[in-house]
Amino acid sequence: MKLIGSISSFEQFNQLIDKLDGIVIGNSNYATYLSFSFSTKDLVELIKRSISLKKEVFLKLDIMPTNKEIKEIIEFVKNLSNFEINYLVQDIGLFQELKEIGIKNIIYIASTMITNYEDLLFYLNNGFKACMPSLEIPFEDIIMMNEKSQKGLFFKVFGYHTMMHSKRRLISTYQKFINSNVKVDNEKTFLIEETRNSKYPIIENNCGTLIFREYPVNYLEKINNLKKFEYSFLDDIFIDKDIYEEVVNNYNLVLKNKINVNDAINQINLKYENTFMDKDTVYLKEEF
Repeated sequence: MKLIGSISSFEQFNQLIDKLDGIVIGNSNYATYLSFSFSTKDLVELIKRSISLKKEVFLKLDIMPTNKEIKEIIEFVKNLSNFEINYLVQDIGLFQELKEIGIKNIIYIASTMITNYEDLLFYLNNGFKACMPSLEIPFEDIIMMNEKSQKGLFFKVFGYHTMMHSKRRLISTYQKFINSNVKVDNEKTFLIEETRNSKYPIIENNCGTLIFREYPVNYLEKINNLKKFEYSFLDDIFIDKDIYEEVVNNYNLVLKNKINVNDAINQINLKYENTFMDKDTVYLKEEF
C-alpha cells in the first residue's frame, strides 16, 4: 500500500513528505475542491522536489469540463507533461484527450461509478492506472473488488466525502433569491436541514457547488485491509492543519508497526463517522 496525502503549502510538504509515498496537489481552475490552489510555477517546484525524493505526484483534474475547459486543461497539462506524474480525473472525455497527447498515468476518481469488481476491471482494462470505488458502498464490497483485481484501487481512507456535486452555483442563486449580500466563506458555510441539527459543509467555486457529509471518515481501524490496496488517500479539506498532520503521522506509525491502531485512533482529536463502512446505504430513516 502507498499512503497518499493532499498538501496545502510548501511548509506542510516539508513536514509530511517523509511520512507519505505521494502527494495530491492541483490548481483550483481544474479541481473540484482543494485546501490550497498552487500556481503552475509552484506545481512544477513541488513535482521536482517530490521526484527527487522518489515520491509520486497526483495532479487533481476532476472538474466536469465544458468543451472550452477541456482545451484549457490540455494546455495546462502540457506545461507539466515532461514529468512522470499521475492525473486524477472523473470525466471520460478528458481521459480520452489526455491519452491523445501521450498521458498514461490516469486515475479515475468519479465518486459513484465503480460499484463492483466488474466495473473496476472494465476501467482498468480500458487504460486507467487505478480507480476510486464508489463512496456509497460498504467496505466488504471494496475488499472484494481488490481481491478480484489485485491492483488499481485508489481509496479515500480519511477525509470528508462529497454527497452532491452540481455545476450550478447554488449558494449564489439562493442569495440572489433572498436578496442577501452576505459574503460566503467556504471554510465556514454549512447546509442545515429544517428537521434536524446536522450541519453539512457546502462550498461554491469555479466548478459549481459541492455538499459534503457532516463528518469525515477514518478507516484506520481497517488498516490490515488497507495494506492490500494500491493507494490509500488522506484528504485534508476542512481539517485543521495540526490535526491533519497528526492523522498523517499516525497512519505512518501504524503502517510501520510503531504504534497500536487503537492508540493511534484515540490520539486523533476529531469526531468522525464511518456510518456506511460496514452496512449498505440507508435511504429510509425508519431503517437507520
